[in-house]
Amino acid sequence: MPNSVIGPSVEVLVLNKAEIEQLLTRREVIEATELAFRSEGEEQLLQPQKEPMYIDPPQRRNFIIAMPACLKNINVAGIKWACLYWDQEPGVPATWGDILILNHPQNGLPFAIMDATAITNMRTAGGHAVVAAKYLAKKNAKVLAIIGCGAEAYTGLPAFNDVFPLESIKIYDINPMAMTAFKETMSKQVLAAIEPCTSSEEAVSNADIVLMVTSAQEPVVFESWLPEGCFVAGLYSFCDLDPLLSKMADKWVIGSRASDGHLIVDNASGLVKNFELSWNDVYADMGEIVTGSKPGRENDKERIVYTHLGMGAHDIAVGKIAYDKAKKSDIGSTVKLI
Repeated sequence: MPNSVIGPSVEVLVLNKAEIEQLLTRREVIEATELAFRSEGEEQLLQPQKEPMYIDPPQRRNFIIAMPACLKNINVAGIKWACLYWDQEPGVPATWGDILILNHPQNGLPFAIMDATAITNMRTAGGHAVVAAKYLAKKNAKVLAIIGCGAEAYTGLPAFNDVFPLESIKIYDINPMAMTAFKETMSKQVLAAIEPCTSSEEAVSNADIVLMVTSAQEPVVFESWLPEGCFVAGLYSFCDLDPLLSKMADKWVIGSRASDGHLIVDNASGLVKNFELSWNDVYADMGEIVTGSKPGRENDKERIVYTHLGMGAHDIAVGKIAYDKAKKSDIGSTVKLI
């Protein structure tokens, strides 16, 4: 029987990974992720709690997750559909092939579908981690330690270098070849000296900022190693970072109470072994910090730890910029769905 329902045609702009990387600048990504935090702090953000769908119970090491949000202040809704597979097939990264869909809030119709793998890499280490550091690290931070030399290290370093007067980059990865490749590539992009280290302890020993971008499932950086005044960005919460920092740091700031607080604190047993995290130790989330309802760094002696598991609002805010620029430049492919 033919469909008798008559409605509007639906066309979507499709953007691939290369087009996304062509369209976005580091500055735009930083501004978009800060906007997402500010939207939450100003109650302009609708963002249901995200819940992973584990496909391998009872091991619970591989999941696909939906990350929806609506940013009312820029009139866009959407969802990122992403995966994280710690037990991944050979040759496939732990997270890859993410998809972002953008919708009009007024009628719910989709208007864009785009690769979100590039957006995830850019908005994480090179986006919300940099925003957190702007408010929580020392303004004159000169020494950056990067633990892990994968994709997010490559996007994170240039963005941190844009914001801070970096003079020394200390790197550590369990794979020496990864450190060699990272130094060779990134030495062409930043003036600061890049120094491979023999251990993560050596790398963080005198760091002003520590960027955690590993896939480790147990701590590789410990509280006692971190110097006075250090800012630590734990981009996988306390999977690879000593959870004792939640109590011993002068401030523990999480990305979003609404979006990932329940995963970082309430259900932390899935991420942290043999340690109980407490809301009593959480100083603020980034929405409170960015809007000024809670002060960020107050002196150069504070040790501050920031943990965030990402939120769909970051991806959607970044994706909207890519969409707007693509339309102006006639980039991408238009597909008629209906």
